Amino acid sequence: MGSPVSAVIANMYMEAFENTALNDCPPKLEPKIWKRYVDDTFIIVNKHRSKDLLDFMNRRETTIRFTAEHETNGSLAFLDTEVHRQADGTLKTTVYRKPTHTDQYLRYDTHHPQAVKRGLIKCLYDRANRIVSKQSDLSPEQRHLQSALALNGYPKAFIKKSRKPKERIILEEKQFTSTVVLPYVSSIAHQLRRRLEKHNIRAVFKSDTTLRNQLVTAKDPIPTYRKDGVVYQIPCKDCNFSYIGETGRPVKERLTEHQRDVRQRNTILSAVAEHAWEQQHQPDWTGVRCIDSAQHWHTRRVKEAIQIRLHSNTLNRDVGFEIAESWMRCIRQHHSKKTPSTDQQQPPPATPTPSCHPRPHLDTLTDVRQPPALSAGSLRRPHTRYNLRPRTKVSIKLGVVACLLPMDSNFILRIHPWKPSDFVSPDP
Repeated sequence: MGSPVSAVIANMYMEAFENTALNDCPPKLEPKIWKRYVDDTFIIVNKHRSKDLLDFMNRRETTIRFTAEHETNGSLAFLDTEVHRQADGTLKTTVYRKPTHTDQYLRYDTHHPQAVKRGLIKCLYDRANRIVSKQSDLSPEQRHLQSALALNGYPKAFIKKSRKPKERIILEEKQFTSTVVLPYVSSIAHQLRRRLEKHNIRAVFKSDTTLRNQLVTAKDPIPTYRKDGVVYQIPCKDCNFSYIGETGRPVKERLTEHQRDVRQRNTILSAVAEHAWEQQHQPDWTGVRCIDSAQHWHTRRVKEAIQIRLHSNTLNRDVGFEIAESWMRCIRQHHSKKTPSTDQQQPPPATPTPSCHPRPHLDTLTDVRQPPALSAGSLRRPHTRYNLRPRTKVSIKLGVVACLLPMDSNFILRIHPWKPSDFVSPDP
């Protein structure tokens, strides 16, 4: 919680506190062992003096309070280790599991890279080998892990292969020129990684959809008018047209400017004011929605251009950043499969009045910035500054056309096969 440096400062303070307290501790209360990890401390002290030692530590500082947990039946849990006191006075350790532990791990049939599943098995067996101090206790622990992993769907052959130690061969580390982070898709991930490595590009895969980001909301939702770095939509009360814009400031400040333009009849600079005065329609200020978000201005402008193209009835005078139509086909396909959430559902469109003449969709307008069909010649960097097509240069060399574009904080990946005859040779 709080600043990342707070944990370091707290640990430094506790080290100074412990050193001072143990130096001032009376000899009869001095513990034989004092080992602390963050806020858990393992202590060996005379059981008749444990209460006196606890009172002594609590009197040192009123803001720091200690509690004590004593051994039960000769054993005591410390972190993931259970320490057992044997009859001869020696100690042995085993793996500790809480009473609520259910042996539920990452299932084998989940959509995760195989390396993650192998790492899970290796981690469990390495922990057992590291913690269990007696060989007689190691075999029961390994049988327990074998049974638990089998209940989670792991084949015996996969478990045996994953826990087998590999011989470390020191090879020359390959130098990558760049790194790309992609969502894991089992059908193409490994092929894509091999092809990217041929061009010195390291591919890192991540699981994009998790139970945490689907179910957990760490903070209270921010009201729409207080959000910043968003793409917003202003609907019209009298027709099904709307205006789509973006802002890095709070939405309330941007709406105040729109309202001032409508009030002052600033139709030259404001498309909202132009529609309101020419059609005698009223903007629905209470129905403003945030349809996307991005803190970086360039990403936000790209998302604004995507939303303008995805909505058919817009008041915008231009389409924003240039986006190749080959990308828009992938985005529209993805957008059509998405089920909008409750707070993002479109309101039922109102019937246009006779005075509101529907405009043609922006994608159907002739625009000099709209790129032609993808060709090898079109992959050269054009004169305009904001162009997304050059990003497909690397993927053309791989034998595929890979379209990567941020959408709702995720990445869309669409692979289109090609052959050299599909493209026209670039101009010299």
